[in-house]
Parts: sequence; structure tokens; C-alpha cells
Amino acid sequence: MSDKLICLVWGRFPGRSCELLVLLAIASACSDQGNCYIPVAVLAKSAGLSSSTAFAAIKGLRKERWIVTHRRLGRGGRLIFQMNISQLSRIKIRS
Repeated sequence: MSDKLICLVWGRFPGRSCELLVLLAIASACSDQGNCYIPVAVLAKSAGLSSSTAFAAIKGLRKERWIVTHRRLGRGGRLIFQMNISQLSRIKIRS
């Protein structure tokens, strides 16, 4: 869990509410470097969303380059997430 990333996302992310919830759930599972792997179902539960809504939010986050994902092969089909910390750091803090 990275408190640093959670604070960055909460204070600077300009996106929609579902994307914010998913990015906060990703940040809570990531290391300080922004790396983690977590099943989409677990991510959706952490964000309080359905799996399809969480997947749509992940798609939007990838499109806007807030995150990069790679599929981990094998049972469970986990996604490996890399947060774009430099993009978050460049955004002004929300007031």
C-alpha cells in the first residue's frame, strides 16, 4: 500500500468518479514505484463497483495513459498495473 500514491491520486486526478475510485484502488495495491498486480474482480470490489464498470474505467485510464497494463498469463488472468506517476505529479493540486 502506498500512501504517497493515494495522496497523489486523491489530490490531483482530474478524471471521472469511477476512474477515480479504480485509480485509488490501484494506488492502494501498488508499491511506491506504482507497480502492482491484482485481479479485476478484487479491484472492482475494492472500488465498490461491478467488474464491468471497473473494466470500463481501466480502459479509460489506459486510453488517457494514467496507467499501463500487461496481462499476466496463467490461472486467474491478473493484470499487471504500472501507474503513470510523472503524469499525476505534473497536474495542479485540486482545491
